Amino acid sequence: MPHVIFVCTGNICRSPYAEALARHLSDDTDTTWGFSSAGTAALVDSPADPLMAAQVEQRGASLADFRSRQFVPAMASSADLILTMEARQRLWVMEESPALMRRTFVLAQFVEEAGRHEGLGGRELIDAVVATRPRVLPEHDVPDPYRRGPEVAADTAQILTGLVSSLVAGLRRSPAARRPAAGCRGR
Repeated sequence: MPHVIFVCTGNICRSPYAEALARHLSDDTDTTWGFSSAGTAALVDSPADPLMAAQVEQRGASLADFRSRQFVPAMASSADLILTMEARQRLWVMEESPALMRRTFVLAQFVEEAGRHEGLGGRELIDAVVATRPRVLPEHDVPDPYRRGPEVAADTAQILTGLVSSLVAGLRRSPAARRPAAGCRGR
């Protein structure tokens, strides 16, 4: 099964939110993508942050059974995509395992570039983004809501909802459905 890993720092706020929302959005379709999350400095076996759990519940998903875990390169060996919340986490993942460089992006960086490849979906979309190797910009970082109150949690959830919704839509898009049939070019 194709797989995406979301990565943040403690694996209790942003990456579990992204994981839960991606799973929820994928449940409505016939997609076969798997989603998980981990942290670069995880608060191992901790539940999700209550403010972020409340935010994801407002969107129909749940973090009730979630427990945080530490990112280790072995968990990413079969991942198709590793998406971090910040540029520094992307660097950390690549320092831990240089072999993951081609598959590791900041979430917003990947989604922004994927938007330029509207006719592609699934692994073809990932391959197109990997081939372009877009530049990471400071504005790609998703703010960390940890211990910053309900307003920051709500703002972060709103940002992540947009990014994850776009990601899931791109991954489940069928490239074959977007191409004209042989012999029907533009008619």
